[in-house]
Amino acid sequence: MLSLIHSPQRHFLFRNRGDGTFQDRTRVAGTLRGDARGMGIVAADLDGNGWTDLFVANHLCPNFLFLNRGDGIFEDAGERSGAACSRRARTRRAWAPTPRTSTATVFPSDS
Repeated sequence: MLSLIHSPQRHFLFRNRGDGTFQDRTRVAGTLRGDARGMGIVAADLDGNGWTDLFVANHLCPNFLFLNRGDGIFEDAGERSGAACSRRARTRRAWAPTPRTSTATVFPSDS
């Protein structure tokens, strides 16, 4: 029987070394979380500071928002930004970036 619900897993962040190899930077970059059920990721400048941030959409658990500080470290801002859960403390079901403006816009959905 196929189970559609999987246990939370660790996600990885790899840095391209430019020589055909990659380096695991998950812990050093501040993106280590072991409570993920990843469904998708958006890599865009979500806070308008010129650095690529990371939004991870999860299934049945809070989403992650990692804001790039510009020094190789990300700040876990999911809880304080409201990206992790809705105002009703429910996990978000969908997020979608829009290319209609020069800055990234992310729309949460609770339905």
